Amino acid sequence: MNLPATHRAVPPRLPVDPPKRDLAEIDAPDGTADQLVRVATAQVVLLDHALLTHDLPALSDQALGVAALDPIAAREAWMLEQAGLVSLTQAAQTEVNTPIAAIGAPRPAWRPPRYGRAAVLRAEGPGDEHLLLDLKGVGRGAGHVPARAHHSSGLCSLREALREVLMEAIIAAILARAAPDLWTVPAYAVLDLGFDALTHRGEQLPAAMLVRRAHARDQDEPVLPWRGSTGERIRLEIELLLRAYGLTSSNAGSRHHLQANADGPRIAYVDGPFEPVDRRIRAEVEAALDGSDAATCDGINIQLARLDRQAGVRARLVDFGHYEVRRRFDRALVSMACDAPHRWGACLVWRDLPQPNPILAAPLAHWAREEAAALGSLSRASSDPTTLWADAAARAFRAGEMSGKDIADAIAQAAGEIA
Repeated sequence: MNLPATHRAVPPRLPVDPPKRDLAEIDAPDGTADQLVRVATAQVVLLDHALLTHDLPALSDQALGVAALDPIAAREAWMLEQAGLVSLTQAAQTEVNTPIAAIGAPRPAWRPPRYGRAAVLRAEGPGDEHLLLDLKGVGRGAGHVPARAHHSSGLCSLREALREVLMEAIIAAILARAAPDLWTVPAYAVLDLGFDALTHRGEQLPAAMLVRRAHARDQDEPVLPWRGSTGERIRLEIELLLRAYGLTSSNAGSRHHLQANADGPRIAYVDGPFEPVDRRIRAEVEAALDGSDAATCDGINIQLARLDRQAGVRARLVDFGHYEVRRRFDRALVSMACDAPHRWGACLVWRDLPQPNPILAAPLAHWAREEAAALGSLSRASSDPTTLWADAAARAFRAGEMSGKDIADAIAQAAGEIA
């Protein structure tokens, strides 16, 4: 197949819902305005031409051909112009990144609530067409100081962006095959911004922009769903479906830790303090302990975009950087809820958990992260195959040793093995 270097080799399902073109469609009145500036060193790594031209017909081959423009080059140039940006706050400092070569006049953007390192921008297309872009990795907003603490730099590394696109492609392929009324929120592009992010672990990583299809977040529901709600039930359904393929939304950042004590069980969330278990969930916690002195439970961490009702669409998944592949599941599973004691919603103890289907999970087995005790305190960056691949690809692209087409082909192959 003769494809441009930045084309996604296996076309995804094109969304059935129309793209968002105006900020009112995001419906985030509690957001804040910000100013973004162009990064001179940005370059395209991946660009989904099919998705972009579906959402912005003025950039189609036919429309650009009339203007005697090379369609591929024109779309890449448009994406760099519209999305190769960082906030003025980010560009003004070098505490969390190497110097940023900013050019041009500032452009307005909007940060909905909880958009710590992302912003929504109205991008101007050819003629009178425009399109909202969701920019992840755009930097900290006005009034916020970038820091090297976890989730505080405002940046997205190229490793992180490539891993997220890989996981989204795999999950999209699973949903298209097994649950066609469930969708992912896709990305238009990944850009290498040309400078480096400096992390709290002392790493120096190529900085990137993940350009996603704009979407609304639910303003009436916190990050976690309400207990007993449709949102809780559908997240549990999705988690169990993905587990048949060896995937899970749970990792070290969404787990409960349990302890048995003479005066009753105690519970801690992630690295928080242990506290007595609320009597309303004591029986479930004791079942999860299963007579042992201590146990750890996986918490479901599936994030959904707000559903704009469309025929045949029940939910849209967003944010894929935390998903991991496993060969086996040996912890109780908890569907976390915002209004439940200790965030503890519905619980399946480990004896009830379905394991990966050997046939369905086979294509992803080589991506599985081992969690054996021998790994000790190794970070995901050094023990997860998808992260190791994304890190190698990011560094190779920055060094000119790997092309965008090479990366697109690897992602397409991983997703194509699901179909």
